[in-house]
Amino acid sequence: MKKALVINPNGTMFTTEFPDKNTGDEIRRLVGNWFDCVREDDFVGYVDDEGLLNGSDLNLVASIVFGRYLAGVVVVFGCLNENGIYDGRNYDITPDALLRFAWCAEAKKTHEREIALLSEI
Repeated sequence: MKKALVINPNGTMFTTEFPDKNTGDEIRRLVGNWFDCVREDDFVGYVDDEGLLNGSDLNLVASIVFGRYLAGVVVVFGCLNENGIYDGRNYDITPDALLRFAWCAEAKKTHEREIALLSEI
């Protein structure tokens, strides 16, 4: 089993475990379509390959961390093996990666609260 982070467009997140076999089927079920891969140094994300075209909501948290516009649900795994090398396989998401996404989610909530307060003025 591999532990992954699932990030919804509204910024909510949860971790889940994926079976070692048929991981692609589970990712497709969560993102709702065929998926593309986006990669950072130590983690990889799977996202609806037509999300930006079909009007899916922007996933701001994932977009900030990955540095590109991503829409819809994003599923994130670690991507480095025990030797710290990228070999194209999925691994458990690391605590450091979880912290990066959690920080962005909190920043998004803070920004939304500030916008709401400003709109009341």
